[in-house]
Amino acid sequence: MEELLTPEQVGRALRVPRSSLYRWRRFGEGPPVIRVGKHLRYPRAGLEQWLAELAEDEHRRRDERGAA
Repeated sequence: MEELLTPEQVGRALRVPRSSLYRWRRFGEGPPVIRVGKHLRYPRAGLEQWLAELAEDEHRRRDERGAA
């Protein structure tokens, strides 16, 4: 079974407040989250993929700025 992280764990790992995680979720942004009963949980693999995509997007933007 995949490891599920709490909002507190994800906030600490990303060094962002939980309120940012909740705001991102409300606007359909941020790492994928699932609801387990009344609790929000973040699958570790989804968080890692989301971070990799952020890094890829940042590299792409830097490359585009450098080519302009």
